[in-house]
Amino acid sequence: VEKKAGEPFNNRDVVALKRPSLAEVVPAGRVLYTLAPDPQSIPVSQLRGGDRLDVLVTSAAGVRTVARDVRLVGVMRPSGAAGAAGGKGVMSLLPQKTPASSGGGNITSLVVAVYPESVYPLASIHTSERVSLVLHGARDLARGEPLAVQPVRTHHEVEMVQGLSRSTVRVRI
Repeated sequence: VEKKAGEPFNNRDVVALKRPSLAEVVPAGRVLYTLAPDPQSIPVSQLRGGDRLDVLVTSAAGVRTVARDVRLVGVMRPSGAAGAAGGKGVMSLLPQKTPASSGGGNITSLVVAVYPESVYPLASIHTSERVSLVLHGARDLARGEPLAVQPVRTHHEVEMVQGLSRSTVRVRI
């Protein structure tokens, strides 16, 4: 309600904000996914809603990128911990600039918005593999130039065909 200088506010002048549903916070063209990162990969408690990440997986076979341009939406905490939602469940939605640690308690998983094609690579992460997060800097994102995290190419793959059989050979560069 529009007020003149010095006029008091009444309860009926203010409309209570409605918390968005979980489906309403998913950015267009993305889906939500729950991710359990390695606690030593990045200080997860300092992440903010909207932060953009890449997800790397380390195994005995090496390191691979499973998802790029992942956006943090919220955190999941153990059921006994009170979240930023004031103890209304394990999900606490993170508005922009709100730290993941603001609700206290340990973070068990991150709720992230990913492109649909990243869901299966993320779901195929084995429990013996280590999940690492790469956080993109705000200044690079503001300029529209997020840094590309790419491995240095050390091998060429050559396909060998002999009759009906095929095999791939890696040749060091």
